[in-house]
Amino acid sequence: MFKKLTSPKFLIFTIVFVNLLGYGILYPILPLYEKLFNVGPFWVAAAIGAYPLAQFFAGPILGVLSDRYGRRPLLLFSLLGTIVSFLFFAFAKNVGILFIGRLIDGISGGNISIAQAYMADITPKEKRTEGMGVIAGALSLGFVVGPVIGGLLGQYGIRPPSLVAAAFALLGFLLAFFFLPETEKEETKKQALKLFVFKEIARALRVEKIGIALLLFFMVQTAWSLHLPIFSLFLDQRFSLGTFSAGFLLAYRGAVSAIVQLFLVGKAVNLLGEKRLLKIAVLVMVFGLLLTGETPSLVVLFLGLTLMELGGDFIGPVSMGMISKWAKPSEQGEILGIVTSLGSLGRMIGPYLGGAVFELWGASLPFFLGAGLMFLGWIALLRSNR
Repeated sequence: MFKKLTSPKFLIFTIVFVNLLGYGILYPILPLYEKLFNVGPFWVAAAIGAYPLAQFFAGPILGVLSDRYGRRPLLLFSLLGTIVSFLFFAFAKNVGILFIGRLIDGISGGNISIAQAYMADITPKEKRTEGMGVIAGALSLGFVVGPVIGGLLGQYGIRPPSLVAAAFALLGFLLAFFFLPETEKEETKKQALKLFVFKEIARALRVEKIGIALLLFFMVQTAWSLHLPIFSLFLDQRFSLGTFSAGFLLAYRGAVSAIVQLFLVGKAVNLLGEKRLLKIAVLVMVFGLLLTGETPSLVVLFLGLTLMELGGDFIGPVSMGMISKWAKPSEQGEILGIVTSLGSLGRMIGPYLGGAVFELWGASLPFFLGAGLMFLGWIALLRSNR
C-alpha cells in the first residue's frame, strides 16, 4: 500500500489534485469574500481572473525551466507557492490581498504543465494518452472535492476551507520532497537550452499535427469557461435552483468528468484510436452544450450535462497525449507549458465573454456560443486529415 502511495504516478496525481482542490474551494465561498470586503461582484471576479492570468505566463516558463533544470525542483518550488497562496486566502483582509494570493496560486498552478511533462517522461508513448487521462482525472476530482470542502467549511468563515487546502498542499510537498524521483536525463537537459518566448505559441500552432491539437485544447477550455462561472446564475434563472442544488450539479459534473478521465480514456483510445475518438467526442460535446442551453426540464438538463462531460472530458487528455507523443523529448516541458498557457488564455477569455452575452442576450447564449466554437473545432479537425 505504501509503495503505491509513493509511486511517481500517484504523487503526480496528488500534486495536480491539490492545485484544483484550492481552485474548487473558492467557488462556493466567493459570496463570503464579497460581503467581508464590501466590494461588488466585478472586483471579486477580477481577483478570481488573476489565477488564469498568472497561469498563462507561468505555465510555459516553468515548463521550459523544467526541461533545463529537471522536473522535481520546479515541482517543489511551485508546491511551496501553492501553500503560500492558500495562506493568503485564509488571512486576506481586503480584495487586494486576495488578488495577490490568486496570482501566487496561478504561478504555482503552472506546475500542472510540469506534471504533464513528468507523466510523459515516465510513460511509454503507447500509454501516453492514458497517463494524461490520470492527470485530467486529478483535475476533475479536485474540482469535485474542492466545492464540497468549501461548501461545508465555508459556513464557519473563509479561514477553515483555505487552511484545509493549505494542509493538502503541504502533504503533497512532503510526499514529493521525500519520494518523488527526478526523471530528466542530463543529455535531455543539455538539449533544452533556449528560454521560452511567447512567439513559440504561434510557432507551435503552425506545426500541422501539434497545431490542431493545441487549437482544439484551447477551444474546449474556452467553451467550458464561457458558461462555468455563470452556471449557478443559469440554474437560478431557468429553474430557480439555489446554492445547494448548484453545488450538487457541479459535483455531479465533476464526478462524471473524473470517471471519464480516470477509467474510460485509455479503453476508448484502444477501441477507437485517438483521431476517431476526438471527432466523436467533439460532436458529443456540441450536442451536450446545445441541450443544456435549451433545456426545458431538469431531465433534459441532466442529459445535456452528461453528454457535455462525456464529450468534453475526452478531448483534453486525448489532445495532450497526441501532443506529447509528437513533441521532441527535449521540448516536452515547453510544449506542455504552451498547452497550459492556451488553457489559461481560454479560461481568461471565457468568463468575461460568457458573462457579457449572458447579460445582453440571455442565459442560453454562453452554451450556444460554446457549441458553435466546438463545431468550428470539429470542422478544423476534419480538414486537418485531408
